[in-house]
Amino acid sequence: MQLNGKVILITGGSSGIGLESIRHFLAEGMRVIICGRDGLKLQQAKSRFPSIATISCDITNEEDVNVLYQLIKGNGGVDVLYHNAGLVNVHSIAGQSAFAFASKEIETNYLAAVRLTSLFLPELAKRTEAAIVFTTSAAAYLPAAFIPTYSASKAALHSYVQSLRYQLKETHKNLKVMELIPPTVDTKATGNFTAKKISTARVVKDLIHGLKNNHTTIHVSIARPFYYLHRFFPSFAFKILNPKNPIR
Repeated sequence: MQLNGKVILITGGSSGIGLESIRHFLAEGMRVIICGRDGLKLQQAKSRFPSIATISCDITNEEDVNVLYQLIKGNGGVDVLYHNAGLVNVHSIAGQSAFAFASKEIETNYLAAVRLTSLFLPELAKRTEAAIVFTTSAAAYLPAAFIPTYSASKAALHSYVQSLRYQLKETHKNLKVMELIPPTVDTKATGNFTAKKISTARVVKDLIHGLKNNHTTIHVSIARPFYYLHRFFPSFAFKILNPKNPIR
């Protein structure tokens, strides 16, 4: 895929992987739009990267998402829809707040991506070359039990991506459906995780390489060997994802 001149929308673009990706996409000659819930973080991102466009949007809110879509459509649309926004909570399934945590994570990590994809798909289909990118996780293969619903939501998204790709392969040949699968990434959300972490820059570097080379699945760093490990030695892989002390 040729990136220069393309327009990309990054959900959750004001922090973590999304924020890091702005710099790299701009360097590739792309026009960048980000959305997020935190107005202050959006302002800070705009201060760092004055050429980007920012839109305040809660992607779990249908009205916000419809406004986002109409704003972008009215200004020429996008070539790449990058589902990066995510929510992770450490919680006990037996706890009284388990359902509340689960609801928010499923809405943010899975259902919001489905809604946005459905909205933008007709416009993306009109592009000569377009892509939808989903950030899932190595935990989509086997759960990290201390983040149970996050793992479940990424497993659901992984399954959805495969179905979406299959359904569109004949009717939308111009549209690439890509899955970005990182291991634990060094962000504020994982600050107290004991697992070895990779940098956001590494994730984005692999993402851009995958986009340029039309890779449908982009395993980042140790996520690739973990994929094979989980297939042939699932019990061992589960132990790796679930150490005795996953949180500091």
